[in-house]
Amino acid sequence: MLFSYCLFMGLLSWLFFNFSKTMIIEVDLFSLSSMNFGFLMVLDKISISFSMVVTLISGSVFLFSQKYMEEDPFKDRFTWILMSFVISMNLLIFSGSLFFILL
Repeated sequence: MLFSYCLFMGLLSWLFFNFSKTMIIEVDLFSLSSMNFGFLMVLDKISISFSMVVTLISGSVFLFSQKYMEEDPFKDRFTWILMSFVISMNLLIFSGSLFFILL
């Protein structure tokens, strides 16, 4: 699954490099009184390329760990920890606000 995501990011990276695009996506999470808390994502050629490298390396680690940890009783826990690391790295890469980076 990570390799297909990596291929998708490679295609997206090619498109962003050729057309020099930058996308900013803002998602409102919740609001308290007059304050809005949202998540800002910045998609540009550098962040997409970096995400592609992160997922390629993570996919290789997943493939290696399937054979290396096949007898380990905590293989599922390791897989979940590694997947949460990959998701948090991608959120960190695409994050556009200092508040979310420090969170």
